[in-house]
Amino acid sequence: MEKKMKRAAQKGFTLIELLIVIGLLGALTSLILPSLSADREEALGDVCDYNQAGTLRTLQQYYDIYGIFPNNLHIGLDAAASGDPMEGLPEAQAVNMVSTGDGYTAPSAITLAQAQSLYAAGITQVSFGTGYNLVPIGAVSGDTIGTVGTVVYPTVAKWEDDEGEAITFNGISITDWEKGVDSGVNVSPYGEPGRVLCFWITPTLDWNNHKTNGASVNQDWTKGAVDLKISLPGQCPIPATNLDGEDAPDFAYYMAYILAFDNGDKAVLIGTSCPEDGILNP
Repeated sequence: MEKKMKRAAQKGFTLIELLIVIGLLGALTSLILPSLSADREEALGDVCDYNQAGTLRTLQQYYDIYGIFPNNLHIGLDAAASGDPMEGLPEAQAVNMVSTGDGYTAPSAITLAQAQSLYAAGITQVSFGTGYNLVPIGAVSGDTIGTVGTVVYPTVAKWEDDEGEAITFNGISITDWEKGVDSGVNVSPYGEPGRVLCFWITPTLDWNNHKTNGASVNQDWTKGAVDLKISLPGQCPIPATNLDGEDAPDFAYYMAYILAFDNGDKAVLIGTSCPEDGILNP
């Protein structure tokens, strides 16, 4: 009798009971996973917004302190003199950097005056491809800059986000930023025509070489020398994280839109954007 009671006490689940439990667990998992995935994507979106705001704020503070932008911004191309998008670029941006057959042309060289505009803003050389490939915008000789045609840039007049919406900054389209006015409705704060150039804020940036045309810029800010220790490379977390089972891009950085003026005046930052979507005005 005692042996029978022990065997009864040690009795486990039947196969039917196990199948029922497994089925319940599967049903609960199917209900919970979408919510967890959505929460994760929302959390990544919050991180992205925070990172982008910090990237823009750092660029602005740098400019406020030194009067120039950090050098060695990335042009998002495989080579300095080609129109091929950087390998691993998010699809939403790669399609904006090639000829589409509807009048939009591939990247092309900037003009001499536009190069002078970038020089005045401290951008004397840019990065391309993988690693630290740097190329000067041109050699400075007096008031002229040569070899401008060796560097090409994405023409961003028709840039759209991944929703197909045109990118605007302060309510002004990129086309009208380049015109200097917005059809008489919104006037560009600068009122001068130019070309909007898209640069990627990658780790190639030189945050501590504060020079313009080879001359040191004032590095004293109220008291003491300013030494910026930047640990923010500008990487966007959303497209670089594989959420939908597709291959995640490995070149996902925030983009700075800089207006280089046709008259050679110092170039200005008009905003930043995320590789997926979302813009910030300075």
